[in-house]
Amino acid sequence: MHYRFGAVTGNMKQGKKIEDMTFEEAMAELEKLVRASESGKVPLDDMLKHLERGNKLAAFCRGKLGELERRIEILTGGKGDTPEWSEFSPEPSTREF
Repeated sequence: MHYRFGAVTGNMKQGKKIEDMTFEEAMAELEKLVRASESGKVPLDDMLKHLERGNKLAAFCRGKLGELERRIEILTGGKGDTPEWSEFSPEPSTREF
């Protein structure tokens, strides 16, 4: 089961799966979770749910940023000033610069 949070109270509602989100959607939800948690209006039981969901969202965002970084490495890893295109692999790059 996947959840999203109400903007202020932290009430749980069934929502979009993290893996189906864009980076921007995940960041927006993470920001809402942080704001709701910092407001002091979230019941203690929901704080743990916020933390769990927030950790998953943060890991998803880190993964998306890592993919982008590897794509940039591929693009800028060519010879001279001309970018060289090659196939993208989601595996971490071992290329040294």
